[in-house]
Amino acid sequence: VIKNAEIESKIYRKGPDDRSSNIGVESSEFLSGDQLIMSFQSSADGYLAIYLVEGDEVYCLLPYRQDDDGKFFVKQGEKHILFSRKEGHYSKDVNKDWIDEYSLTSDRDLNQNAIHVVFSPNEFSKALDRKGEDSDRDLPRTLSLKEFQEWIGKRRTRDVQLQHTFEQITVKRRE
Repeated sequence: VIKNAEIESKIYRKGPDDRSSNIGVESSEFLSGDQLIMSFQSSADGYLAIYLVEGDEVYCLLPYRQDDDGKFFVKQGEKHILFSRKEGHYSKDVNKDWIDEYSLTSDRDLNQNAIHVVFSPNEFSKALDRKGEDSDRDLPRTLSLKEFQEWIGKRRTRDVQLQHTFEQITVKRRE
């Protein structure tokens, strides 16, 4: 019997006017313009990927865009703060300039999205995805929902220790 590592991931919202050094408020409800910050901790060393699903489009949030090897290593027991360049939030092993910070936006009254967290003690690479055009340089790499579902399905059949969790989030238009 293979025992899976214990993992804990949390989603935080930080308002656009919050200049403090905190990581925000744990929440799954965002207003347009709020920053997304996450924390992750595991009882084993391993590899982590994080995706945002919006409709039929899937955005790769982690590994960071400038990390060309397609893998993000996490140390057992270490609390990793993700998507924040604030001093004290990121690991000394991570190049601060590579950290992508994200503000969630909505042009509708309410957007329903999902954050997918994929972790395994076994090395894996992120899904095959595409970089945006030059005008989209600030956006994460993307793939279709179908491509993502096929990738996660293959990963799960090849790696019984892979863990895949997701949480629904909402993004409301700011009044």
